[in-house]
Amino acid sequence: MTDRRKTHPQKGAARRAAGQPKKPAPARRTYGQYCGLAHALDVVGERWTLLVLRDLLLGPRRYGALLGGLQGVSGGAGITTNLLAKRLRELETSGLIERCELAAGASGYRLTTLGAALEPAIQELARWGGSHFMHGQPANERLSLGWMLLNLKRKAKPVKTPVAVEVSDLDDDRYTLSLGPNGLDVHAGVDAPSAAALRGDPLSIHRALFRGESVARLEKDGLLTVTGKRDAVRQLMNALHAAD
Repeated sequence: MTDRRKTHPQKGAARRAAGQPKKPAPARRTYGQYCGLAHALDVVGERWTLLVLRDLLLGPRRYGALLGGLQGVSGGAGITTNLLAKRLRELETSGLIERCELAAGASGYRLTTLGAALEPAIQELARWGGSHFMHGQPANERLSLGWMLLNLKRKAKPVKTPVAVEVSDLDDDRYTLSLGPNGLDVHAGVDAPSAAALRGDPLSIHRALFRGESVARLEKDGLLTVTGKRDAVRQLMNALHAAD
């Protein structure tokens, strides 16, 4: 006896070949309120959406890099590949991200001007969440050096003389901190040689860059390694802690 369910894909293909329209995609859920916040949440309020945008604030990313960056500790709860694909399609349709070509012909995603305009809101949400709901890192929560470094953009004071410092963790996750007249820019990877490089575990880097602890002391204790021009690291520290 023939299983009729197996004939459905062929019927669908036949309908498309005959010029019949495809079944329309389901309409996006909406709050149905004439309010700026409600309309914003219609676009970015789904689970994982803001975290995808947060990771793209660090620069263009390949699909695999986005997927890997949105996983939990030791294979714990994280975004699934199907859900990430769905979120990327939604963001692309909304005009917040676009596809782009990366090094060696690889394809990836990057923020559009509209998507990048969300950075102040994302930064403020991160500040609010960190101030009120983060009290020590739980063992079941992952810490990313990139997420942490993004928060430095709120602290840094502009400088007249530009300087770039590479920052990396013990897993060789590398970022470039570019300081200049417009403040601090943080992006993943190293596009050009930096004046100096700072390497260590994320918590030791946090102690130096966020708390203002002595880099020399942390280096003496074996927690940080500094190479290149130490004046560049000093300039970065001064910009981060000018008002401390």
